[in-house]
Amino acid sequence: MTAARGFGRAWDRISIYLPIILMGLLALGTYWLARNTPGLAQTFGVRPPVHEPDYFLRGFSVKSFDPTGRLKNEIHGTEARHYPDTDTMEIDQPRIRSYDEKGALTIATARRAISNADASQVQLIGDAVVTREAPKVNGVAPPRLEIRGEFLHAFMDQERVKSDKPVVLKRGDDVFHADSMEYDNLERVLSCAGACRACCNRACAEHMAPLAFITGASSGIGQALAARYAQAGWRLALVARRTGEIQQWARAQGLAEDRWRVYGADVSQVESIVAAAQACIAQQGLPEVVIANAGISIGMDTEIRADLEVMARTFATNNIGLAATFHPFIAPMRARGGGALVGIASVAGIRGLPGHGAYCSSKAAVISYCETLRGELRTSGVKVVTIVPGYVDTPLTRQNRYGMPFLMKAEDFADAAFRAIGAGRSYRVIPWQMGVVAKLLRLLPDAVFDRALAGRPRKHRQGEG
Repeated sequence: MTAARGFGRAWDRISIYLPIILMGLLALGTYWLARNTPGLAQTFGVRPPVHEPDYFLRGFSVKSFDPTGRLKNEIHGTEARHYPDTDTMEIDQPRIRSYDEKGALTIATARRAISNADASQVQLIGDAVVTREAPKVNGVAPPRLEIRGEFLHAFMDQERVKSDKPVVLKRGDDVFHADSMEYDNLERVLSCAGACRACCNRACAEHMAPLAFITGASSGIGQALAARYAQAGWRLALVARRTGEIQQWARAQGLAEDRWRVYGADVSQVESIVAAAQACIAQQGLPEVVIANAGISIGMDTEIRADLEVMARTFATNNIGLAATFHPFIAPMRARGGGALVGIASVAGIRGLPGHGAYCSSKAAVISYCETLRGELRTSGVKVVTIVPGYVDTPLTRQNRYGMPFLMKAEDFADAAFRAIGAGRSYRVIPWQMGVVAKLLRLLPDAVFDRALAGRPRKHRQGEG
């Protein structure tokens, strides 16, 4: 009885504090849940913006109108990708038509474009062209305006175009060339920077078209480059030993006689190519672009005494000839503050190939020489561009008796090279797939590289069928 009474009194005392104890336990439980329950931000957090398209358009046409129903812009393209984080549209093969309040039409084309939501700002990339056809005033049509370049930033509503790349602006018979430019059509103000030239009549405009000096132009890569530059409206200075073939080709292309000249020269002879370059400057003016393309490729075997002469002739053409091609133009280009010297190398210059000792070493030297010259001219405004072709379908490569991965047409190579030169690239492997291969070849251990080439057919030596 005594124990029962003691337990009862203890229970009475505890029960007095039981509500407080239960409230304390409930508070602890609530605290634990609050600490361990994931927050809303973790469960329903907003995904950080990423630059990924949210929809595609193919073979499309898009039109935009102002509040009155007037057509403002019309965009055509082969494919477009919309990026919600920037609210921009990336367009392949765009053709954009824009009308101002007076009905004046502006047309913009390029290989690729990046447009804002209402197409009031468009960045045109690759073979960019902006033209404007203004309506007649008192029955007279104002001069047609055309702007060309590898990059143009067009502000359609403001009728303004600017670029930090070389451009050509034509207005009627007036032609302006500049390294960079901003043109305000409303204010009729043209601002140029870098090397600038202007010509204000038709005859002068034809003469002032940019000039490309190209060696090895009678066939293959050189001829394809000549065709691409002619297509872009450039004048041509074409150099080769076989002058008759170049003249026949130029006339077959329908090129106007005053748009090109042919200079006979052997680039392996320093005085011969220097004289051709000096004649070009005297007769056509200082070129904007000089392309040292002439080269030879003959297999060799160092064990054979006669093949040492082959190596000497290869270096005389591919290396001494390249430097001699550039030599007459460096001082006047430096004085002008602009121009481009382009050396045509080869992926064969990345690693040595059995039987190609002369050609591989000569093209490796081209890459190193152009890199050296680029450093020497870095502050002069003169660009040095190294173009590294992979396998291109030319009379030279058709003699090869081994597989040629990623073989491309000479016309496709010339188009890619034209754009790389225009963009001022310092080094470009064409096609891009061979660029990846070239990087891998640099990293490949010698033992693996040698084993991979074991048994590979060698290049024809001189006199071999």
